[in-house]
Order: sequence, then structure tokens, then C-alpha cells
Amino acid sequence: MRSPLCAKLPVFKFAGYRYASKAQRSTTVAIAGAGPVGLTLSLILSKYGIEHTIMDRASGPTNHPQAHYINARTMEIIRHATDGLADHIAKLSEPIEPWRRYVYCVSVAGLKLGAVDHFGPDMATLRTMMSQSPCRVSHLPQSRVVPLLLEHAIRSPHATILWNQELSALEQDRNGVSVSLEDTGGNPSTLQCAYLIGADGASSTVRTALGVSWEGSAAMQHLINVHFTCPNLKSIAADNPAMLYFVYHPEVIGVVVAHDFEAGECVMQIPFFPPEQSETEFSNAVCEALIRSALGQGCGAITIHRINRWSMAAVNARAYRKDRVLLAGDACHQMPPAGGFGMNSGMADAHNLAWKLAWVLRGWGTPHLLDTYQAERRPVIAQNIALSLRNYRRVLEVTSALGLDANYVKLLQTGLSVLPRDL
Repeated sequence: MRSPLCAKLPVFKFAGYRYASKAQRSTTVAIAGAGPVGLTLSLILSKYGIEHTIMDRASGPTNHPQAHYINARTMEIIRHATDGLADHIAKLSEPIEPWRRYVYCVSVAGLKLGAVDHFGPDMATLRTMMSQSPCRVSHLPQSRVVPLLLEHAIRSPHATILWNQELSALEQDRNGVSVSLEDTGGNPSTLQCAYLIGADGASSTVRTALGVSWEGSAAMQHLINVHFTCPNLKSIAADNPAMLYFVYHPEVIGVVVAHDFEAGECVMQIPFFPPEQSETEFSNAVCEALIRSALGQGCGAITIHRINRWSMAAVNARAYRKDRVLLAGDACHQMPPAGGFGMNSGMADAHNLAWKLAWVLRGWGTPHLLDTYQAERRPVIAQNIALSLRNYRRVLEVTSALGLDANYVKLLQTGLSVLPRDL
């Protein structure tokens, strides 16, 4: 039987509401969040001719690198959702050599304590992966991937993107969902839709509005993320090129993530311990000093772009759907970055959900088809969380092998959290 997707489809528009006011609009599917998950949903819905609107509180894509590892399955999803973008991302991706390793060191330029080659010394793991997929794994910061997804998404006449629009409330009934929005000037508007998808990140307003709770550990560790550029990175790390540097320096313990080895664009993750510590203590000057210690001699000029707080979590939402509202990506699951499962899991959510939503809207399937979204994705996410936790614990085992107590940070985190601030 020929797939309905092979035929040229007329646009499908939601006909449930009619408005005369510009403050009241309608769309078939509303997507909260214009990150990689929301844009993947958009691209696939467009292939099915489904009219949809994406709204995001930001003024445009972020320049923070965030995720950077794109696995083969995600590359397959991009290949399916777009024409030629997967090949373009593969070409933009750095050569394998600089990012195939994790290095444990006193500093990036200093003493090397050990290394892990996650493709194997003879690239056997990579060759196996490449034999199983038409796409290869890639390494490209999310800040570069999202604009590429956006560029393809806005080409579609079926997609509308609203920036500077924050979702403030939602109501749903048997006919559709009413979404309350507010722009940066405080001006309210309403968007009516048949279905709403919350792809609005870890602090999801949609999940909160639904009252969906977490299962798992919501705050495993608190970190200060410092996004910076060091043009000398390639030269000081010439003997130890890597994707991740686990730094054990007398002045700082942290992780330097090399998002762009050639350009020296990095993020350093520094543990901190609230309430005894506050993120306000991590000024530009303090962070630059810590980065210089972590990088070592010869690092030269450092430009800090952004400093923000981040809490590592390992959580899975107890529900991915409530009637006409569904959750995807970080809005319904979060996991430690060990293994790079976060963005990849979210884009797989989008791929699973988008075609099912399109089939229901076109009458090719009943609304019960949407029940399979949670049934299929939630167990996979549970496995991904378990694997990321196992990878995280392996890092702690390396810490122990270096003569440090792997439970030190965990114990310090717990102990300081119960101490009064005035001690």
C-alpha cells in the first residue's frame, strides 16, 4: 500500500474556531518551544501538510551551545524530516579526531591522567555504527543546529513561528485547547488549537499547567555553566584533543566541554553548593580565574559569553499526555549529560509523536493512536536515563581511581543543604 505521505497533501487547517480580533488566532497544532524538539515537530508536521504555530518566549534562537553530540538515529530523523540537512550537518561537524576522546587531566595543557576513546583505538565502534545506518554520528553545537532546523522549518507555508510570546495559561475541552499568550510588553493574546505540544524545556509551563509530576531525582548536582571562547585551545590541547576534559586541579574541579575545538568555543561546568553558595559568587573575574586554572599555561585570551546556573536531574514525567495536550523533550524528561542522550531523546520524541498526530488529524487513525506515544517513548526514556546514570557513575569511579572520594561531592551537596546559612 502506498503511504499517504507519498501523495501531495492539501493543507489541513483547524476549523473549530473563528475570530475577528487579531488578539485571537487559531491554528491546528500549537507547539510551545522553538528548540530542536519543537522544530523537529514542525518539520514533520509540514511534510503531512498540517498547519501549525510555534511560540517561544525568546526573541530568537539561543547562542548557548548546550547539546553537541548528534547520534545516528537523530541524523536519520533529520534526514527524513528535511531535504539535505543531515548531509549538511555531517559536513559542518568537526573531524572525528578532536572529539573522539574524554581526557582526565590536571589541566587541559598540563598533566594528562588518562583518556577514554569512545570509538575504540581502531575505530571499531564507529565502523559498526556506520554499517548499521546511512547516517554518521556528528558533533555540532545545538546553537548551530537549531538555526539550520529553523531555516528549513520557516520555508514551509504550513508553519508560523511567534517569537517573544510566552505561554501563561491553557484550558482544554473536548473540542480543542485555548492557549493564553503574553508578549514582552505584557500584551495578552489567545491561540486556539486542536492540539498543544509542550516542548518548552525543563521548566515547562505546559507541564506545570497540566499538574504532571516527576519520577526520579530532580536535583542530583548543581553546576555553574560558563560559556567562553579561548582561541588558543587548539594549540594548548594539541597533544590531548578531546570532546570533554575532566579537570582535577588544586584550584578547581570541573568539566571543560569543547563544543568547537577549532574556534575554542567551550562550556565549563563547575560544581557549586546552594544554599551555602550562591551563583552571584561566580562573577566574570572569578570564573575567568577558574577557567585559566583548568586550561593551564598558554591559554591566552578568554572571552566569557554567559554564566548561568544548571541543576543536573534524572527524571521522567509520570504522564506524557493529558487529553489534547502532550509533552516532548526536556518538558517530560531530563537526564545527566553523560552519553549525550538529552537532545537526541527529545528529537526522537518529536519523530514518534508528529506522524501520529498528523494521522489522527487527517482521519487516517483514531485519537487512540496518540496513546501509543507515551506507551512507546516513556520506557525508552527510562532506559536512557538509566544508561546516562550508569555513565555518570563511571565518571565517579574514575575519580576514585585517581585517589579522590567519588562520594565527596554528593556528601558535601547533602551536608551543606541542611546547614543554616549563618553558620
